[in-house]
Amino acid sequence: AIGTAYILLLVVVYCKVYKTKLEEDEARRIAEAKTAAEAEEAPDKKKDDFFEKHLCYLSIASAVFVSFFAFAKRLVLHFSVVRDEWVFGMHAALAGLIIASLLPWILYAICKKRTDMRHLVFYIAAALISLSAIFVTYYRTIWIAAAAQLILAVPLSYYCFNANLLNHKKLLAALMLLTVAVLGYSYQNSYIIRDRVDRLMSIGRDFDTFATDRGEIWHEAATLISQRKLGGYGWVDYNNFAVIKKHHPHSSYLEAAFIAGIPAGVLYGMVLAAVFSLALRYIFTGTGPRSIAYVVALMILTTAVAGLTEAFFYASREYLVPFWTMVSLLLSPLYVIRRKACQQ
Repeated sequence: AIGTAYILLLVVVYCKVYKTKLEEDEARRIAEAKTAAEAEEAPDKKKDDFFEKHLCYLSIASAVFVSFFAFAKRLVLHFSVVRDEWVFGMHAALAGLIIASLLPWILYAICKKRTDMRHLVFYIAAALISLSAIFVTYYRTIWIAAAAQLILAVPLSYYCFNANLLNHKKLLAALMLLTVAVLGYSYQNSYIIRDRVDRLMSIGRDFDTFATDRGEIWHEAATLISQRKLGGYGWVDYNNFAVIKKHHPHSSYLEAAFIAGIPAGVLYGMVLAAVFSLALRYIFTGTGPRSIAYVVALMILTTAVAGLTEAFFYASREYLVPFWTMVSLLLSPLYVIRRKACQQ
C-alpha cells in the first residue's frame, strides 16, 4: 500500500512538473514569436510613420497654399461677386468646398503636439485666411458646411490631440472679437453679404427665402425621379427634362437618384455615412494614424452637409481625386493590418 501510494505521488509530481514545463515552453514560444513579429513589423512601422509624416506635411502645405492663393485672387478682384473667377478657373461653390475640405489639415497642424508658438501663429493665420476665402464665396451652403465642420472639430481635436480651446482664452477672445468686427463691417458695407446673412437668418421664418426657392427645384426633381425610380436617367443634361433650368437639382443625393435611380441616391448617402463612422471608429479605437482619420471625418461631414443643398455628386476631378484618395487610405494597410493585429 505504501509503495502504491509512493508511485501515485511520483506520477502526480511528474505530471505537475511536465505541465509546468509545457507552460514554460509555450510562453517562451509565444515570446519568441512576438519578438520575431515585432522585428518584421519594425521596418513596416517605420515606413508607415514616414508616409504619414510626409503626407501630413504635403497636405498642410497644400491647404495653406490654396487658401492664401484663393484669398489673394479674390482680394485682387476686390471680392467680386462673380462666381466663375476663382482659383484655376473653378466655380465658387467647388472652390469653397475644396478649401473647406483642406481646412482640417490646418486644424490638425494647430492642434497637434510639438507645434511651437511661431508655427502655431502661422497656422492660425492660415486658418483665418482659409475661413475668409470661404466667407467671400458668398455661398451659404459652404458657410453652413464649414460651420458644421468647426463644431465637430472642437470635441474631436480635444479627444485626438488633447487640444483644449480653454487653454488659450486670450487668443480665443481676440479671434472672436476680430470675427465679430469683420462680420459687422461686411454686413454694413456689402449688399451681397447682408443679403446672404438675412437669408441665412430667415430659416425659422421663411424657408423659401432661406433656400432661395430650392423647395420648388427639389419638388420637381423628386417628381422626375419618381418617374424612373430604379434606373434613373443616366448621364444626361438635367435641363433636358426639368422645367426649372438650374443644370442640377441642387442636392447631391437627388442628383445621384436622378442619374441612377433611388437606390443610387440611398447608396451615395450610405457610403458617406459608412466612411464617416469608419473614421470615427479608428479614432476612438486608436487604430492607425489619427491624423488621417481626423481629417477624413471632418472632410466627409463637410461634403455630406454641403451636398444637402448643392450638387457635388458629379464634381470635377480637382475635388474628386484628392477626396477619394484620402478616403481610400482608411482601407489601406495603415489601418487594416493594425486592426487585425488588435483583434488578435
